[in-house]
Amino acid sequence: MENNPEGNGWPEYRREVMSAIRDLKQDVKELRAKVDGIGSDVTGLKLKAGAWGFVAGGIPAAIATIWYLVSGRGR
Repeated sequence: MENNPEGNGWPEYRREVMSAIRDLKQDVKELRAKVDGIGSDVTGLKLKAGAWGFVAGGIPAAIATIWYLVSGRGR
């Protein structure tokens, strides 16, 4: 039996494997970029949720304060 790497199709298979690896590396880079973008979106949504929570909590507090002052208990 000869040990001839060129005769068994290895060079062609090697090229295909290396091409697939390059393609996968590119796909991973693209996915990482998308995940980073999603992380930024989540951060923005957290800030918006906090602001709306602050506003939603402030409304009953303002109403209670006005009620307290109008009802005469604040004097």
